[in-house]
Amino acid sequence: MEDDDDVAELLIHALSAGGDASLRVRGGPAARGLLTGPSRQPARLVILDIGLAGLDGATVLEQLRRDGVLEATRVIVLSARSTEAEILRALEAGAIDHVATPFSLPILMQRVRRALAG
Repeated sequence: MEDDDDVAELLIHALSAGGDASLRVRGGPAARGLLTGPSRQPARLVILDIGLAGLDGATVLEQLRRDGVLEATRVIVLSARSTEAEILRALEAGAIDHVATPFSLPILMQRVRRALAG
């Protein structure tokens, strides 16, 4: 879930090069609708930008936790805000990892592989 076109394209390319299917969702309301509720779509991993347009990514993460989505879906949070409080909020809400932006693509892809293997 990324609203920055350049970052999204980079992530999609890296994931597809590794053989993983991906779907980009731009805004918080669309993300919440896709992953929660009666018609939710299953996902093994969500890369969630905290700064989503329309609905804060932290709110989306908390909604995913409340709806039980995190029982089967792992979340890696991307955020330019990498204060201790921000990181703790994401981890306490159910994210398995927090990556500060700008990020190193090889490091993020290693964290993605680790998340998918676990």
